[in-house]
Amino acid sequence: MLGVPTGVKVHSAVYAVQPRAAGEVAAAHLDGRAPVRDCEVVDRPDPDQVSARLYGHLPVPVLAHRVQQRKVGSTVGDGEDLAGIAASVDLAPGVLHVFGPGTTTRAILRRHGFDAPVTGVTAVLDHEAHPDIDARTAAALAGNAVAVRLVLSPVGGQGFLLGRGNQQLLDLVPRAELTVVATEAKLAALGGRPLLVDTGDDALDARLRGHLPVLTGWRRHTMYRLE
Repeated sequence: MLGVPTGVKVHSAVYAVQPRAAGEVAAAHLDGRAPVRDCEVVDRPDPDQVSARLYGHLPVPVLAHRVQQRKVGSTVGDGEDLAGIAASVDLAPGVLHVFGPGTTTRAILRRHGFDAPVTGVTAVLDHEAHPDIDARTAAALAGNAVAVRLVLSPVGGQGFLLGRGNQQLLDLVPRAELTVVATEAKLAALGGRPLLVDTGDDALDARLRGHLPVLTGWRRHTMYRLE
């Protein structure tokens, strides 16, 4: 079994990191270069809840860096770092701030007085919040702003920054300032693996690759690789 990702956030470790990678893994398996291992099948039983459930395991051909890890949730010990991250992100007037899904971005929104859903994309313009926006709403709001800032946190354990559960903001990426936020524990859980982008646009993915600062606490940054 090998899953082909289509842009939604997936918790299971049975998916390739990109559609093209699925083909590479399949070819490598046929050549004997991608051994099979049992990988977790994980999903949220309730779409309104953050917690996930382990349903079982499936045999998956695995090629290094081409098959994703299972999603890992936040830990209790992240609290101090989350507070520091939230206190380090200001909302400038006239700027459209677009927050991706996740508990890290929700901590920032709550610090500014907004109770946004943890699973959707939330936009804030001049201290007015627009929760769970779609691509059309994002474009309309951007047209009324002097600048656009994307505040994103990678998917825990997987490292996806763009292209998983935030497709509605991809059209804003070329004109936006990018702020990446993650606790040190979340980065450590990646085990040295890079952050990932899968926008569906090869040229945009190539432009984004490199090293970028990640806000990990109160005015504290770590340079991290993005692929």
